[in-house]
Amino acid sequence: MDICKKIREYCEIMRVAWYSNQNPNIPYHDPLCRLAYLYSTVPVNANLVEFVFENDNDIENYLDSCQSKKGSVSICVFGGGPGTEILGLAKRIEKRRLDDQISLRYVLLDKVTEWQESLIEIESQIETRLRNKIGKRKDWPLTLTGHSTALDITDTANFGNFGNIFGKIDVFILSYVVSEVFDDAIKLQSFLSKMTESAPSGAKFIFIERNEPRWVEKINIMSDVAKLTLSSEPNHTSNYMSLDEQRTHLGKLLEDVGRSPRTNWNAFWVVGTKE
Repeated sequence: MDICKKIREYCEIMRVAWYSNQNPNIPYHDPLCRLAYLYSTVPVNANLVEFVFENDNDIENYLDSCQSKKGSVSICVFGGGPGTEILGLAKRIEKRRLDDQISLRYVLLDKVTEWQESLIEIESQIETRLRNKIGKRKDWPLTLTGHSTALDITDTANFGNFGNIFGKIDVFILSYVVSEVFDDAIKLQSFLSKMTESAPSGAKFIFIERNEPRWVEKINIMSDVAKLTLSSEPNHTSNYMSLDEQRTHLGKLLEDVGRSPRTNWNAFWVVGTKE
């Protein structure tokens, strides 16, 4: 099929761009390119986010504390795209099945406005799953409320009061953001510093990145400039997606595309705190 062939081609274009040592120039405006990203990358990256929360007790305890004190948890995702991080976090919360429901409020920042259609569908699928599996909303382990904002995180020129956006956020997630902007790291530094200044005391910044020394060093420098206190040495992880998600679940789509999606990662994460 022509569509599946194009998806396969875009998968290769994205792979080359991400490892080109240059700013990736990926045509996400093309719906087939976005479909290729959903096919090849979203599941494994969502599983990585789930893994990070599952294996970082401090972060999960912090989420529970925010829910207990405020009745909700506010999340901000840099370069949130189709909602990958929300998907991974929702999966983790569902598995935990806490006595108290978590009210997850989110804002996704991404300059590609077209991702909003995918975000709406992902949120709908999460709610449909919970409804079919558990039943009434009051019995769900989490509820979702949020939106995507078209925002280039390397450009702060058009923003005045960052506090209006970020002043009540509990958790900021930057998953593969530092390596993605690459040449615009100085501009990202400016954005991060302004965001940190506006964030409330105690807010957490979760950096998830490729397991390479240069990104560890870059995040250390950026956190120091932004006056974030890193909680520990980087946590390294090389692992596979959970067994409840298999490539065979893709059915005929896997055969038609003729290329397997990514199923493993080699990454690290570290958490910064606004003192």
